[in-house]
This record gives sequence, structure tokens and C-alpha cells, in this order.
Amino acid sequence: MVARFGGDEFAILLEDIHAVEDAMRVARRVQEKISASFTLKGQDVFTSASIGIALTHTGYTRPEDVLRDADTAMYRAKANGKARQELFDSEMHAQTMALLQMEGELRRAIEHNELRLHYQPVIRLDENQDSGGQIIGLEALLRWQHPTRGLLYPRDFIAVAEESGLIVNIGEWVLQTACAQAQAWHSAGIPAMQIAINISPRQFADQNLVELVRRVLSETGLPAQRLELEITE
Repeated sequence: MVARFGGDEFAILLEDIHAVEDAMRVARRVQEKISASFTLKGQDVFTSASIGIALTHTGYTRPEDVLRDADTAMYRAKANGKARQELFDSEMHAQTMALLQMEGELRRAIEHNELRLHYQPVIRLDENQDSGGQIIGLEALLRWQHPTRGLLYPRDFIAVAEESGLIVNIGEWVLQTACAQAQAWHSAGIPAMQIAINISPRQFADQNLVELVRRVLSETGLPAQRLELEITE
């Protein structure tokens, strides 16, 4: 049985599969057929397929869990070079569960105000000054004060935030918090400085980004010329 899930994703239900190699053999046959070129409007077209495999005799009780794990294996196949097949295994399951746990904890972190901003000075060096340079701005650096794991850096959780879509909520919090803090320092008598904020490519592609920046600047009173947005790689 073959079913289309949407877009370019399909699911194949195989019966009478008694060993891993049986499923792998079928996957290779599917890839061979799909990789054969065909002509479309006078042009040769080539396609390929990344295939994830989950075997139901490994203790599943719900069909949606089988589909979830096959989907996970498919994305592993794509990550490992595409046009290949991957079998879902216990290691992949452990990684999936760890990511799901991290996503849940990150959602709670947003709700429970566990995110922090640390500010790194931006210094202009002047050869004619003996003081070593002048602070001309600050860069807002995101941290997560995890209740059990301590202080976490973006490398520990940003990938999960990107994958889950939470990066948009986190980005809005960073923008609001950093702009408000910069304006509060200025109101307290500290000379006005640039405040630099990192935004992810996903945030940059968000059609609401411009309106969000306008709203935050209006709410915090921070002049637009003092805000610098840096797109992370």
C-alpha cells in the first residue's frame, strides 16, 4: 500500500517482512526505479529518494508511532547525504526523545522566565588613547538558566528552537528585553550606545519581523539608529 502524506512525502506499508534486509531490499528497488531518468517537455529529469524504515515487530502499539519513527529515519537519511535509506534504531529513538524533552523544557523556560541576556561590550580601539579603547556598544547574548543543568549557551538549544519554531518567540523576547534594557541604561544617565541583537535566518524570513521591530522600538522608546540586527550563520 502506498499513500501520499503531502508534498513530496509518501508512505509505503509492507507486509510479510521477516527481516531487516527484506525491507532494505525493497527500499533499494524503490530508489532504483525513482532514480531512472524520464523526459518532461523535452528535458531529461532526474529524481532521487531518501527513505526511512521502521519495523513494526519492535514493540509498537500505535500506527502513528511507526510513521513518526520512519519519518525520523528519513530525515536522518537526508542529513547523511540524501538518496539513501536509514533504519530507525534505538540510538535514533534516544536522540528523538532527548530532542522532544529539550523542546518541552525550552517551552517551559520561556513561560518561567529562565532565559537570560548577557551583554558583551563592543570596543573601539584608538592608537592615540592610552585607556585601551572606548565602549561604543553592546551585544546581547542569549543564555538559558536551566533549573538542573545550569547555564546553557545557544549551541545547546538553538537548533531545537529553530526546528520547533520556538525561535520566533525567543527572538521576540530577546528584542523586547534588549531594547528595554538599553533605553533604561540611557535613562539612568549612561551614555547612549548601540545595542546589537542576533537574529536567525528563520526570524529574518518572518514576514512580521519589520512590524515587530517597529512595535518594540515604539514601546521601549529606543531610537532606531541605536539598534543593530545581526543575522547568524
